[in-house]
Amino acid sequence: MKNKASSSFLKYIIPQYDEIALFAMSLTFALLLLAGVLLGNKDLQFEYISPRDFDPRIILAILVFFAGFVLSIYHAFVNRPKTSFEKSCMLFLLCY
Repeated sequence: MKNKASSSFLKYIIPQYDEIALFAMSLTFALLLLAGVLLGNKDLQFEYISPRDFDPRIILAILVFFAGFVLSIYHAFVNRPKTSFEKSCMLFLLCY
């Protein structure tokens, strides 16, 4: 009984996204990134990062972020079940 009550409470706290919302957020991210690059935003250019400031964990985060971006666009057009890895990547895209 307690587990059922806690799971129904968590249903309202943990966000649930459908494919259309993920697609809209991914498209918005892509348009904002493109606008920032085209307008010459210095934060989006990698020429100012020195090699001693480089952290290899950033590459992993970028790869997972990009995977979530691609998967959210893919699942907007293809109707198939998502794996737990795909769901994790798309959640990473939305949360970070």
